[in-house]
Amino acid sequence: MSIILLTNGSDEAHALAHRMRSVGPGLSRVIATEPEPHTAGAIGRFARGTIDWLRMKKVRLDPKVRVALDTEARLRRKAWGELHASHLMTGVRHPLAGVEYTHVSDMNSKEVVDLLERERPELLLVYGTKILREPVLRTARRGVLNAHCSILPEYRGVRSEFWQCHDEAYDHVGITIHLVDIGVDTGMLLFQHRTEIGSGPDPFNLRTRNTLAVIEHYPAVAKAFLAGEILPVPQPQGLTRTFRGTDITLERKVALYGRLAARM
Repeated sequence: MSIILLTNGSDEAHALAHRMRSVGPGLSRVIATEPEPHTAGAIGRFARGTIDWLRMKKVRLDPKVRVALDTEARLRRKAWGELHASHLMTGVRHPLAGVEYTHVSDMNSKEVVDLLERERPELLLVYGTKILREPVLRTARRGVLNAHCSILPEYRGVRSEFWQCHDEAYDHVGITIHLVDIGVDTGMLLFQHRTEIGSGPDPFNLRTRNTLAVIEHYPAVAKAFLAGEILPVPQPQGLTRTFRGTDITLERKVALYGRLAARM
């Protein structure tokens, strides 16, 4: 049975692949995106980076901005340490024996579509990719599963934990495993798990807890789905919109991380 994980090159993606192999349905291949090469457009990127650096240097003179950005960096480092301290992240960097690894620059490329059409996987498992287009989605015989870090239908899109903290909407914190359709996080629901918020929630420690919950639960959900033990159910109507990365402006960061800094 061909089961393929579409993911990125992060440590948590490696941990998920190992757990899919050990307690989940198994894996035949991992297709992972690699960092963009730094050759094409390097001068343009350098120029834009320099302008952004000069602008940010000026902006950081504002005490509120400096406090917010320093708080963001400190919380990110702390959450990274908590993630890698988990037993689920132990010894996951080595490749899995018997699993093919393919590294690509674009998950929607013709290269990926051609490979998937040749293999005709039973199931595609998605974790941490950009939005997948229909040519990729239609190659899986049984369907495509994705893990989203929110209790859907609320907070579709990216950086859900930022917005949940921004809105103080902690009742929507958790993970959802769902079937993928052509919308953004709109597919039928398979599994939901509410994440323990703890004291002092912030976007990074919530993401760490959600990530570990995905690694723990996703494999068993995929296995149960293949066995016909889980039936998909439609999503109810949501109240929040779908968020994009560009929605997180400096002003919104200052508002959230300034508030979190005052709490620390």
